[in-house]
Amino acid sequence: LTYNGKNFTSYSKPQQLRNDLLNTIFVDKQKNIWYASDYVNDSDFTTGGVWKSDGKSFVEFTKKDGLNNTSPFLVMEDSVGNIWFGTRNTGLYKYDGKTFTNFSE
Repeated sequence: LTYNGKNFTSYSKPQQLRNDLLNTIFVDKQKNIWYASDYVNDSDFTTGGVWKSDGKSFVEFTKKDGLNNTSPFLVMEDSVGNIWFGTRNTGLYKYDGKTFTNFSE
C-alpha cells in the first residue's frame, strides 16, 4: 500500500512471499515493483529472494539467475537503470536487466 499525498494504491504480492520476512519494496523508474525478502527454510515452506512485478505478473529471481544470496535487504536503482541489491553478509549485486553481477569484499 502506498500513498501519494492524495490517494492510496494497493499492490498484490508474490504468493510465495511471507509478510513477516519482507525486507523492502521498491518501485523503479519503469514502474516495476521489486520485492526483497529474507530467506527461511523450515519444514513447511522455503522462501526468500527477489521478485519483480510489472503490475500483471511476477518474476522470481533465484540462484539459477545469478542471485546467489537470497537474503536481500536493500534495493536501489542507479542513474542508468541498474538495480542494486544489498544482501546479508556483505553481498552486493547489480542487475542490468539481463544478468546479475556479484561484488564482494
